Amino acid sequence: MWDMSMSMEEMDSVQQLKSNQCKSINYNNSSHKDRVFEVLQSFRNENDIFCDIMLQTDDGIIVYGHKYILASATPYFKAMFSSFSESNKDRVNITKVDSTILKLLIDYIYTGEIMITHENVQFVLVAADLLQLDYVKQACGDFLQKQLDPSNCLGIKVLADLHNCIELLSNCEAFIKKQEVVKCDEFLSLSAEEVITLISFNDIDVPFEEKVYECVIKWVKHELNQRKHLLPNLMEHVRLPLISKEYLVENVVNEPLLKNDPKCKEYVFEALHFQIVLVLSWSKLEKKYTTNWYDPATNQLQLGPEITNCNQYPTGFVIGSDTKNYSDSHKDFLNTVDVFNLNTQEWQIVGGLNGSTYLKSVECYDPSLDKWYPVAEMSIERCNVGVGVLNDIMYVVGGVNELGIHKCVEAYSPSNGVWTSIADMHLCRENPVKEKKKTKFFIFHSVARNRFFQDGAKIVGMADTSYQNHWEKNILHVPRNSSNYFSQLFSLTELDTILRENNLQYGTNVDITSYTDNVRETHNPVGRAHPHVVWDYFNNECSVRLLNPQLFAPEIYRFMANLQEYFGSLVGCNVYLTPPFSQGFAPHYDDIEAFVVQVDGEKHWRVYKPRSGFETLPRTSSRNFHQDEIGEPILDVILRPGDFLYMPRGYIHQADTLFTETHSLHLTFSSYQQNSMYDFLQVVVNNSLNNAVKNDVSYRYGLPIGYQHFGGLCESEKPLPRTVQRQKFENQINQLITNLKKHMDLDHAIDMFSLKNYYTNSLPPSICNGELLRTVANGTKMLPNGKTTELEINLEIAEVKFIRKNCFRLVEESMLDEETDQMINEVRLYYNLDNSKQLHSNECQFVVIPDEMGLFVKKLFNIYPSFIKVSDLCSDNEQAMQLVNDLWERGLLITSKDITTLST
Repeated sequence: MWDMSMSMEEMDSVQQLKSNQCKSINYNNSSHKDRVFEVLQSFRNENDIFCDIMLQTDDGIIVYGHKYILASATPYFKAMFSSFSESNKDRVNITKVDSTILKLLIDYIYTGEIMITHENVQFVLVAADLLQLDYVKQACGDFLQKQLDPSNCLGIKVLADLHNCIELLSNCEAFIKKQEVVKCDEFLSLSAEEVITLISFNDIDVPFEEKVYECVIKWVKHELNQRKHLLPNLMEHVRLPLISKEYLVENVVNEPLLKNDPKCKEYVFEALHFQIVLVLSWSKLEKKYTTNWYDPATNQLQLGPEITNCNQYPTGFVIGSDTKNYSDSHKDFLNTVDVFNLNTQEWQIVGGLNGSTYLKSVECYDPSLDKWYPVAEMSIERCNVGVGVLNDIMYVVGGVNELGIHKCVEAYSPSNGVWTSIADMHLCRENPVKEKKKTKFFIFHSVARNRFFQDGAKIVGMADTSYQNHWEKNILHVPRNSSNYFSQLFSLTELDTILRENNLQYGTNVDITSYTDNVRETHNPVGRAHPHVVWDYFNNECSVRLLNPQLFAPEIYRFMANLQEYFGSLVGCNVYLTPPFSQGFAPHYDDIEAFVVQVDGEKHWRVYKPRSGFETLPRTSSRNFHQDEIGEPILDVILRPGDFLYMPRGYIHQADTLFTETHSLHLTFSSYQQNSMYDFLQVVVNNSLNNAVKNDVSYRYGLPIGYQHFGGLCESEKPLPRTVQRQKFENQINQLITNLKKHMDLDHAIDMFSLKNYYTNSLPPSICNGELLRTVANGTKMLPNGKTTELEINLEIAEVKFIRKNCFRLVEESMLDEETDQMINEVRLYYNLDNSKQLHSNECQFVVIPDEMGLFVKKLFNIYPSFIKVSDLCSDNEQAMQLVNDLWERGLLITSKDITTLST
C-alpha cells in the first residue's frame, strides 16, 4: 500500500505557504481530456486488460471498448450495461449493424471524429439512430441535405421519416414542393402511401392541378395490374374541382380507369357538379323569382326552385370560380350582393327591391334540400348591399333605400340566428365592390386536400402547413394577427353568462388556481361557483378554469364534435381565464395532443422539449416542475387573439401574463389521450390470447413443475449458460409468442378498441338544421293549438344513407344465451348520436342486427356518402324493410330530400 500522508517537514512548508497568503489558482489543461481519450483509444485491443466489453457483429468481427466510456456516450449503452441481461456479459451481439460502421461509431465515441461519405452515410445514419448518437445522426442529416436533388429527394425523405430526422424531413418536403419530382423515374417506383403524401402537400409547386392528376394516372399505368385497385385512394387526394372544366370534360371524364371504378366516378361527378352555373331571373309580370342551373359538362340548362321574395335584379353565380353577381342594369358582373357560404354550403339572398318596396328579408338556399328558407331579417330595408362571408359570419355592407345610401354594417351568425350591428364605414356606399384575389373556391368537407381540421371556418391551424412535420413530433405556432378569428367560439361575456345561469360546482365545472414562487395552489371553495366569488378571486390574481365547456357553450361543442369526427378519438376542452400580472399553473407536460387558441387578450408562452426519451409521448401527465428542472425553452412567444399553438404530448409548457397589462382568455382542445399503439396492442394481444386458448391446446398446458426455481430475480444474477430447464422454458414461451400471431384478428381488435375508447364515451355529432329536415326529427310536431302534425312518410320511395358514417360501428360480440347457457355471437350496430355531452353519463346505444341482415347494413356503410334507394336496398325483403324503418325511427338515417316530399 502506498503511504500518501505528509511528513512533518512537508506540513511545515504548507503552513509557511498559508502564512504568506498565496492566492489560489484554477489550473485548466485544455489538452487533458484529449490526451486521456487518446490513451483510452490505444487501450482498445484484445490483449489490453482494461477493455471489459467486446461488441460482436453479425459477421463475427469484434470491436473492443470500455463499458463506462460507452455508457457515458449514449443512452443505448447506458441502458444495456445497467439494467439488461448484457450488464453481466463481456461479449454482446450487435445485430443488423455492419462491422465497419460499428467501428466508425465506436471510434467516434473515443475521438469525436467520423468520416461520412456518399457510400456510408445511409448506413451510418441508421446505426447512429439505433445507438442514439444524436450528433452523428444530425451530421448525416446535414450531409444528405446538401446532396438533395430531384432524383434522390423522395428516397431521402423516406429515410428521414423512418429515423425521425425532423429537420431533414422538413427540408426534403420543402425541396419536393419546389421541384418537379414527379417527372423523375423515382416517382414511378414510390409506394401508394408515398405518392399520397407527395400529392397531399398543400403548397406543392405544380403549375396546375391537371399535373397532379396526370402524375397519378401515369403512376397507376406504370404497373397497371398491381396498382389499379389503388386508384380510388389516390384520386381522393386529387382536387378535381380545381381542374379547368375544358380539361375535365376532354380528358378526365373519358379516362377508362375512372369510368370503370364507381368511387372514381363519384369524384368526377363531384367535380362536374362543382362547375355548375346558377342563373336567377325576375319576372316583372308575375313578380316571381326563378332559378336555372347550367351545367357546362352536359351543356344543359335546368329549371330550379322559386324564391318567395322577389329581388328585381337578375343575378348569376358561378360555383367553383370567382363568385360573381350580374346586374342587368349595369350589364356587368360585380363581386357583390348575394353570396355562397362555403362553410354552410348555402346560397344567401340579402334584402333587395320588390317593385318599389325595399326588403330586409334574408333567404338561404340549401342545394342538398333543393329548398329556400327564410332566416332572421336585417335591421333596415335596403338593396344594392355588399355581402361577404368570413369565418362563417355573413357581413352586409352599405346599400340604399328610400332614405338614401347607407354606411352601416351588420353581421349575421348562423349558429344563433342573430344580426349584430358593428362599426359604420367612414363613407356611405351603394354596390360596394370588395377586391379579391382570384381564388378557386372548393367545398371544404368534400375535397379539401389537407383536412386536419374538418371545421375549416374556425381553426385551420395545422391545415395551413404539412401537419406530418409536426404531429407527435414538434410544436407549431401559427400567428394570425386577426383579433376576431376565434371570437365566435367563446367570449368573456359568455363565461359570465354561464356562471350566472348554471349551477356550476367547484372542482367539477370550475377551478380557481394560482402559481407563485414555484408553488401551485388550488383555491376551490365548497359548493356552487357564484359569479361574484369567482370574479373576486380573479381580481386577486387567481386564474379561472372552466371544465367541460361543451355542456354550456354551443359553438365549443360544435367544434369539438367536428374535431372528434376527424380524429376518431375523444376530444376535450378547457377554458382558461388569467388576470393581468399572474400565472395560474406550474410548468408541466400533458398526456394529450394540445391545441391552444387565443381568444382574447395576450399570454406569454414558453415551451420546452421533453427531457428524456421516457417523457417523449408519455401516457400520463407530469407532476409540477420547478423552474430549474426544465432548461431553456425552444419557443418563447406571446399569443395574441387569433393565434394558434400545437404541442405534442410530453412537451413541457408554462404560460403567464406577468408582464402584460391585459387579461388572457384561451381555449385548449385536447385529443389522443391513451390512443397509442401500446393501448391498442393491449387489446390485440388480449384478443389473440383469447382466440389462442380456445383453438390451441398448447396455451392450456400447465407451467413446468418447479418453474419458480429456474427463474426470477435471484436466478437472473447467475452467469450463463442457464440450466437446461430454464432454456427449455424460454424456448417454449418464445414459440407461444410467435404462434400468437396466427390467432390475431385485427378487424375484431379495431372494433373492440374503437368501441371501448371512442364510441362509448364520445360526444354526439353536431347535426345542422339542414340535415335534421331530412330525418325523423322533422316528422310529427306539436302545434300551438295543442294538436300534433301527422306526417306519414313513405320510405319505400326515398333515398337514404347513414346520417354520419363515423357515428356508427358494426361489431360482433360474444354473448351468453340465458336460455341455453351457451356463448353465442351477436352483431350489434353501435351509434353515438344519443350520447351525452358529458363523459360517462350514459351508455352507447345499439341496434341488434339479425344474422341475415348484416349484408344490408354493410351495404349502407359501403355506399356512403352516396344515397341508395330503399327499394334497391331492400328488394322486396320485408325483414330488410323492417330494419330500415327501425333505423329511421331512431334517427340514424337521412334522406336525400326534405321528408315532406315523401309524405303520403
